[in-house]
Amino acid sequence: MEVEGLEKLGLIDCYGTADGALYFRSTYRGLVWETRRGHTLQSRMIDDFVREWETTSVDFKQELRVNTASEKAELVKDIIALANTQASGRRWLVIGFEDKTRTYHGPPDPAITPNRLEQLLSEYITPAVDLRYDEWDYRAGKVGMLEILRDPRKLPYSVKQSVGAAAGQRGAKRVEAGQIFVRHSSHTAQASEKELLVLAEEREWALKAAHQLPA
Repeated sequence: MEVEGLEKLGLIDCYGTADGALYFRSTYRGLVWETRRGHTLQSRMIDDFVREWETTSVDFKQELRVNTASEKAELVKDIIALANTQASGRRWLVIGFEDKTRTYHGPPDPAITPNRLEQLLSEYITPAVDLRYDEWDYRAGKVGMLEILRDPRKLPYSVKQSVGAAAGQRGAKRVEAGQIFVRHSSHTAQASEKELLVLAEEREWALKAAHQLPA
């Protein structure tokens, strides 16, 4: 939409200065419009994820909690797998949808914050994995969106220290130091020797490319 159109709709104000410069600023109506537009784009993106459901680069969770050792182990495993797997596009963990029905379940736990996630993952994943976490507005309610920022120069990501429930417990989740995970379509598994070799080759290529960049 051109500047004149935005001004006619009352979305921006245009004003000039003594030296002839023109400046633009959003009106209250414009800020509301931009916010609603952003919410609409976020809802459409979430709808696209739900339509495709789980892939090599998108995982879903009904809830995200990291209060117990088992819950921490499950998250660490999921994040490592998303970070290691070769796939195009961005990598997401979407929180708030039922697995069987693929319908909205509810808003994320307010105790989950970017700082808490960063501290947890830095404790249990090596090298440190970068991430972004935010709550997006969806038609049915808030959705937790955790984006994993993969750096090929750090590959492979692995478990830094063991965490999880004691072996033998029913439904126990546990990961051991040194384990490396990848995603096979919508499933997570330990990386095979071939996959480890591919990850190592990708790291070497990324490091060489970085060194060749001009200072």
